[in-house]
This record gives sequence, structure tokens and C-alpha cells, in this order.
Amino acid sequence: MAKGKVLTKEIAKAYVTKGHKWVSTQTDYFASIDEDAAQVLSKYKKGHLHLNGLKAISEKVAQLLALQNAKNAWFLLELGGLTSISDSVAEALSKHQGKGGIILSGLKKIDDSVAVKLSKISGNNLDLSGLVYITEASATALTEFKGEGGNCNGNLNLSGLSDLTEPIAAALGKFRGSTLQLSGLTSLSEACARSLSKAQASLSLNGIESITDGVAKALASHQGDGEYAGSLELSGLQALSDTAAMSLALHKYDISLFGLSSLGEKGAEALAKMKPELVLYNDALEVFEKAKSRVKTKRKANEKHPN
Repeated sequence: MAKGKVLTKEIAKAYVTKGHKWVSTQTDYFASIDEDAAQVLSKYKKGHLHLNGLKAISEKVAQLLALQNAKNAWFLLELGGLTSISDSVAEALSKHQGKGGIILSGLKKIDDSVAVKLSKISGNNLDLSGLVYITEASATALTEFKGEGGNCNGNLNLSGLSDLTEPIAAALGKFRGSTLQLSGLTSLSEACARSLSKAQASLSLNGIESITDGVAKALASHQGDGEYAGSLELSGLQALSDTAAMSLALHKYDISLFGLSSLGEKGAEALAKMKPELVLYNDALEVFEKAKSRVKTKRKANEKHPN
């Protein structure tokens, strides 16, 4: 058993009685939990179950926590302190009944067999944002994560990955869900961009600071799986060439470019024409607003004097 405070049945009962504030925050201070306490907490359905202080859990504890059946899609089982996970624990957690899903952000790496089991979690979120490396087999397995009810509405968070090989990008490009989060990537090749653009989900790539024109063109082809699962987040970009901006303007759904500090006039005009609600700041905002005015003026002139 991990060293540190032990979360006992009596403490768990007291916290549940005190309500959401205690169960969702105070429980983070415990490094281990006994089975009776896990059984008490498994019946808690009124908020997040924060157990990020736990360093390890037994298969039995995992089975009990998996019984937590919080109906609210925002209520998650948080186990962010776990640094390793066995097949048996993964199998138990895969049966978690809560709609919110599970946070396992402390895992740095996982076996392929564990990835297969975790992909069966039926909640809305599978947070593996601590992973710094995955195999192609694990990537393929994780794309089978379908979210609550198996309805392809899940959020898969792999933001701990700092780079992708082409085979892994190709595997992740098969994901179908709400969002594929890869905000740990700082760069992206054209081949990887083409593969990721095939994902039928929103793409979160907010760690990328610059992209080539070819990457922009590849990402512009991303269509996701409809308006609510088709956005493209690139808020780490600081600058865009006109060619790249004109490509991104053709992206079918919403794009996020909050981090832009500079933007060319031609690129700004293309974005203003196709994405007038785009939110920008500082110098990029000034260029964008002027471009919007030009687009508006041209449209009015065309309405008065159509070809």
C-alpha cells in the first residue's frame, strides 16, 4: 500500500455527508484507499470524485470505484495520481458506469493490452494526457474509444505526446468522437497533418507554434464529424503566411487562432470572408478588422452592381 494518508470508510462517509465540496476536493489528499471507503464513494453521484492523491489501487478497489454511476456528463472519476496500471485494474475501470468518464493523466506509458481495455470506458472523457509515448498498436486501440453509450461522442486527450510518427498519426486519424486533443505537439509534418485531418472529431492542436503552407492545406481538409465535432484549434500559432491563412479559411467549420500576433492582409481578407466571427487579438486583430471592413464594402458594391 502506498505511503501517506489512508482514506477510510469513516472518512469517506463523513465527506459524502458534507457534500460535493468535500468529496470533490478533500479526497485528493489521500495516497491510498481501503475497500470499504471505495464502496462508500462508489455510491456518490453528485459531483466529481477526485482521488488524484492515490498512487496505486487494487483490482478490488477499481471494481468498486467503477460502480460509481454519476449521471451528469460533467462528473468524472479522477485518478490522476496513478503512475502505472495493470491489466486487471484497467479491465475493472473499463466498466466504469459514470457518464463523465475517467482521468488517468498520471500515466506516462501503458501496455497495448491496457490501451485495449481502457478504450472500452463508456464515459464522455478518457484523459491520458500524461502519456509521453504510445505504440502504433496502442494508438489504434485507443481510437476505439466511443464515449458515453458508444455513441462516438467521446473526448480522447493525448496531449502529453510531443511528437508523432506517421504510423501513429495514421492510426489516430481513424478516431471518431467529439474531440481528439493533441495539444502537446509543437510541430507537425504534412504527412501527419493529412492523417490527422481524417479524424471524425474536432482537433485540438494548440501547442503547435508554426505550420508550413503544406500543413495548413492538409489541415484545411479536416471535416470532423459535423458542426459540433469538426472544429480545428490552432491557438498556439503566432503567425501565418497569407497562403496558409487562405487555406485555413477554407476549413468547413470553426477554427481557433487566438495566439496569432501577426497576419498578412491577403490572409486576413480570406479569413474575414469565410470566418467573420474569428476571435483574434492585438496586431492580428487590427489587420483582421480592416479586412472585414473591406470584405463588407465589396459585398455591398456587388449587391448594388451584380455581374
